[in-house]
Amino acid sequence: MNSLHDAGYSKRTIEIVHSTMYNAMSKAVTIDKLQKNPCEGVSIKGLVKKKELPFIDSGNIAAFLTEAYRYGYIYWLFFRILIKTGMRKGEAAHYKNAEL
Repeated sequence: MNSLHDAGYSKRTIEIVHSTMYNAMSKAVTIDKLQKNPCEGVSIKGLVKKKELPFIDSGNIAAFLTEAYRYGYIYWLFFRILIKTGMRKGEAAHYKNAEL
């Protein structure tokens, strides 16, 4: 767990790895491969990421779309659709590949 922290992984990622290892080691104890679960009592290091999401102020949308247009019409169109519909980028990208 410490090596994951030292490698820069988030606390949540380390918690997920710990949970997986804890369950595997518990199973090993149950089938008498281990006498004790080595994951028991482990404290997980790391910082909890902020849940605050960055957003574009509505007053800056026109400037953002103008800048997106400089990269190409398709970028302008993509971001305009996201802004107008409230779709996430993955949802909009999905429709690009869907059969209509």
